[in-house]
Amino acid sequence: MTIKKLIFITSSSNSKTGVGKYVKILKNSLRKDYSIEVRRPFFLASYPILIKKHKKRDIIVHITNQQLSFPLYFTKHKNVVVTVHDLIPLQYPLIKKAKHIRFKYIDEWFFRKTIQAMKMSKKIICVSEATKKKLLSFIKYPEEDVHVVYEYPSEEFIYKKKKRNPYDILYVGSELPYKNLNTLLKSIKIVKKKIRSIRLIKIGKPQWPGAQHELQEQAKRLGISENIIWKDEVEDLVAEYNSATLFVHPSLHEGFGFPVVEAMACGCPVLSSNRGSLPELGGKAVEFFNPTDEYELAEKIISIIQNKKKQQTMRKKGLKQVKLFNKERFKRETMQVYDLLSKRDI
Repeated sequence: MTIKKLIFITSSSNSKTGVGKYVKILKNSLRKDYSIEVRRPFFLASYPILIKKHKKRDIIVHITNQQLSFPLYFTKHKNVVVTVHDLIPLQYPLIKKAKHIRFKYIDEWFFRKTIQAMKMSKKIICVSEATKKKLLSFIKYPEEDVHVVYEYPSEEFIYKKKKRNPYDILYVGSELPYKNLNTLLKSIKIVKKKIRSIRLIKIGKPQWPGAQHELQEQAKRLGISENIIWKDEVEDLVAEYNSATLFVHPSLHEGFGFPVVEAMACGCPVLSSNRGSLPELGGKAVEFFNPTDEYELAEKIISIIQNKKKQQTMRKKGLKQVKLFNKERFKRETMQVYDLLSKRDI
């Protein structure tokens, strides 16, 4: 059976978030091979109706975000694929820490049920081996039907041979608690004792009520306020990656980690947490650290900032490593999942 059409069920996620980027590269890599329809139903209750509407043998319904899986309880469709980006709300007590969520127990119950609902799908795509391992620890599902397909940085992220700001460190991402920015700020205080001109450029919307204010207050207490530049958005992110001397990613958990591959693609040396999927992405091209140890992080920042030869070596290794995460591989492996699904006895 030949698959003729793909229905992507997604949310109205910002294209700058991980899920938003995933939908973008899905469309970009597959649009020449399939007829594609993207649906963003406003109400979860409308998903089962939508899925049933497209219950044809030559159509695959691809739920592009695990948090949209709950309606699978109410419909039976043999051509459903779900992509799992992460299980961070279960790995890290985000819901319990959220002062802005009124019904925490209901939200946590709903998220757990949503993860369980994925058992109703016929194939699952995970964006990393770390995500696959974590998923299978939460649900009973045939491992052979869970496929790892790595994402890739958009073609706009390229290396530009230009002079970099020698004391600029870049962080790209939100200020969600698991992103671990408080440890990064503590390390900046230590680094400042040896490198007075050190600057941290923080890019990305907070995505957590009150987070930026708390971090800014922490920076004041640490005496490093003048060493940090806060930018919710920038016009040219590629230019930012190409201007910094070092990219730092201190996250405690990552399902994939787009900023790491984006930074490598732009020739920016990467210093990353050794948690979650990040060692898979960085391989031998990235320097890793324990994200709970600000002294180790500070020591490695100083070592890289003060050593141009090391920067050049990391840059070359990063540009080579990032080639593993490309459009052709993503397309081929995603299509293989669709082909396996189409060969089922349905």
